[in-house]
Amino acid sequence: MNKKYRYGLRRKWRDIIESIEEISMLYTKVNKIISLGLSDKLRIKGVEKIDFEGNFLDAGCGPGDLTKIIRKIHPKSYIVGLDTSYYLTKVGLDILSEEDNGYIDLVNGLFEKPPFRAGSFHGIFSAYALRDSIHLVKAIRELSKVIRRRGFIIDIDIGNPISSIVRYSLILYMKTAVPILSSFYSKKLDSPWKKLVDTICRIPRNNILEYIFKGFFRYTHIDEYALGTMIIVSAYDKK
Repeated sequence: MNKKYRYGLRRKWRDIIESIEEISMLYTKVNKIISLGLSDKLRIKGVEKIDFEGNFLDAGCGPGDLTKIIRKIHPKSYIVGLDTSYYLTKVGLDILSEEDNGYIDLVNGLFEKPPFRAGSFHGIFSAYALRDSIHLVKAIRELSKVIRRRGFIIDIDIGNPISSIVRYSLILYMKTAVPILSSFYSKKLDSPWKKLVDTICRIPRNNILEYIFKGFFRYTHIDEYALGTMIIVSAYDKK
């Protein structure tokens, strides 16, 4: 296998996207529970790393959870939400308020082939989404092309800790506890969250992910939370 395509969902991509669509109405609520309340806190921390207004892309916007946070913290910015799922962006459009008109647009497209001209954005925010790309390295490379010379990517996501003990504990938690917790909302034990453990098993370890970003940016840093199982990648000044 070509090393640059080693990370990403590849053939399982469509199945995972369909699972996310199936749980879309419960996704935010259950994510808060299974992340022990960290999911939104890290979204806010990630967005607050940028202290200026601009044209921003929310890569993998889904129903718009991160988009709304960007809008609140950067109220004068123009935000485009990008997601492969028409269904999820439709959900997002339905909950936009009149005050969002002219500030937020939602677009369907792939990370690996974003439908924007080079240099369209000052930067990209992404939360719990890049790991769902078909080919992770290609996705980061192509997304970096649509930001400006001094642009940034802030990626908030589940991490893959260097510690094998913590890593296997995370996988065990995702395989056992998460489906049980989610079943209280989905009303069935065979919930779509069982499939999402595949996204965890296919992401690079945190140090390797930082190395991948360094291939496209001059400055990259990872903040780790919960023993490295939750991360914020900050990548600035693309090469």
